[in-house]
Amino acid sequence: MDSVPTGKLIDEVARRTGMTKKAVQRVVDALSESVADALARGNRVELRGLASFSVTESAPRLGRNPKTGKAIMIPVTRRVRARVARAVRRRVAESGASGGSGVYIAAEGDPWAEELRSRLAEGGYQLSVGASLDEALRASRRRPDEISFVMVGPSVDDAGYASIARQVKLDSSTAMLPLVRGRVDLSGLDRPGVVQVMPDATFDSPASALALVKSEAERWREEKHYFGRQVTLRAPSDEASVEELKKLLESFYKDALADETEAYKTLSAFREAIDNAASHGNRYDPSRYLTVTLMEDAERLALEVKDEGQGFDYEVFLAESDSGDAASLTRSRLERGAPGGLGLRLMSECVDELRYSDGGSRVTLVKRRRT
Repeated sequence: MDSVPTGKLIDEVARRTGMTKKAVQRVVDALSESVADALARGNRVELRGLASFSVTESAPRLGRNPKTGKAIMIPVTRRVRARVARAVRRRVAESGASGGSGVYIAAEGDPWAEELRSRLAEGGYQLSVGASLDEALRASRRRPDEISFVMVGPSVDDAGYASIARQVKLDSSTAMLPLVRGRVDLSGLDRPGVVQVMPDATFDSPASALALVKSEAERWREEKHYFGRQVTLRAPSDEASVEELKKLLESFYKDALADETEAYKTLSAFREAIDNAASHGNRYDPSRYLTVTLMEDAERLALEVKDEGQGFDYEVFLAESDSGDAASLTRSRLERGAPGGLGLRLMSECVDELRYSDGGSRVTLVKRRRT
């Protein structure tokens, strides 16, 4: 097993962060000195997600010199104890001999279950099968955070998949798990007739499932530990689907912000983004689709909405929204036959970041958590 010296760690941190190696070295040196100083004062130090360090003292005691046998007084001894974080221990355990484990949800008689379990076992992966997520997890004898992926077999119909997908992706205890859907015919999955939670990946045979797991399992494991919740929804632009999208949005972000006023303002901006995309972008045309991605981590909430409209000159709109009073701007735009723009003003004032791309057909809103 290779040793990883400090220099290699500094190189990797510089690569991941974009910082210079000298800057990373200064941070490492300062961190090391700060930890040593804190421990010297007898304080406990926690590097969240990595390890915690504490100082223990043994009381003075009477002992004997092993050479002479004479009684001696052994003074107070101070030692540093380290405890590795649970997330690190779990990652180390997962990276052992086994390639990982997953669950496969399928109806009785699923045509791929046994072949898939056999193929994955040959690749070092354990697969537990059940008719529901709960049943498959019980069969695996593992907690959700110990599972690498959730697969849904072709024997599960669209309605069954929709129910499973919402259970997995809208529950905070399982939302970090990759959701993989299997179907003989993968066409049409991106054009659902109702609001659909989109899978993170798809496969159309046991062989392609094995190839997918082999190529993606390590990335899935890493992202599960580093990223927060994320779910992508896709829906036609009819009014009923738009309302359901907004209800799912509210469910996803429920209790995400402690301050009620901030939560109200943020959700108002998020709902407005969906309404704008449906009305101005897709013009409530059911043949045009909305793709909505909901994201949350320890630092921020984010929403991305993509419509299939022609877009608009968002740079002009954003510039106008940053100047003048709302009533005058709205009146001026309506006189030009353009949308009033109050929605843009609302969104820009209620979130920390508002960004348009893809010619105005994609909008991203970010709300940072206040510490």
